[in-house]
Amino acid sequence: MTPVLADGTPDYLLISEFARSELAVHGSVDSFETLDGVIGISYRNPGYAAELFVQEANGSYELTVEQAGWVAAMNDLHKGRDTGTGWRWVIDLSAGFLVLVSLSGLLMQFFLRRRRRSAFISVGVGAAISLLFIMWVLR
Repeated sequence: MTPVLADGTPDYLLISEFARSELAVHGSVDSFETLDGVIGISYRNPGYAAELFVQEANGSYELTVEQAGWVAAMNDLHKGRDTGTGWRWVIDLSAGFLVLVSLSGLLMQFFLRRRRRSAFISVGVGAAISLLFIMWVLR
C-alpha cells in the first residue's frame, strides 16, 4: 500500500524521499502524476534521468535510470538543460561578457589607423554572411 495524504492523493514527497534514500535516486523532480493507479515520478539532472513507477494498490515499484557519460552531461550544461536558475544565470552572464569583449576588440580595431580598413571589411563580410544565414534559416 502506498502512502496517501488526508485528501486521498498519493504522498509524492514521502515516495520521493524513499527513492532518494533507499534507491539512490538523485536530481530534481521534473514531473509527477498518477495515471490508472500508477504513480509516476520523473527525476532529471545534466546527463541523468530516472523514472519511478509505483503501483498504488500494492506498492510495488519499477525504477529506470539512464546515466549518460560526461560528454552528455557537458552538453546538457552547455545548453542549460535540466539545470537550475543559478546555472542559467552563469550562462547568461558568460554570454554578456563574451559580447562585451568582442565589441571592445572590434572598437579597438576601428581606432587603429593601420587596421581600420581590414576591420571594416571583416565587419562587412561577417554581417553579410550573418544576414545570408538568417535568411536561409527563416525561409
